[in-house]
Amino acid sequence: MASTLTFEVEGMHCAGCVRNVQRALSALTGVTVQTVEIGKAVVQFDPELIDPERIAAAITDAGYPTRAP
Repeated sequence: MASTLTFEVEGMHCAGCVRNVQRALSALTGVTVQTVEIGKAVVQFDPELIDPERIAAAITDAGYPTRAP
């Protein structure tokens, strides 16, 4: 069963930042992007395939610090 999480994302200032975060999240197996806007990302994920820490790491690796809620 899918779970939904909202990540507070730092350092996003423009539409390009939103695209970068969306791209990073879309590349993850088990993650469905609900919304990405300046300052936050909402995703659905399958906890059997991926954990919140890995999702947060993908956002941070894209250049926008966050942590798992």
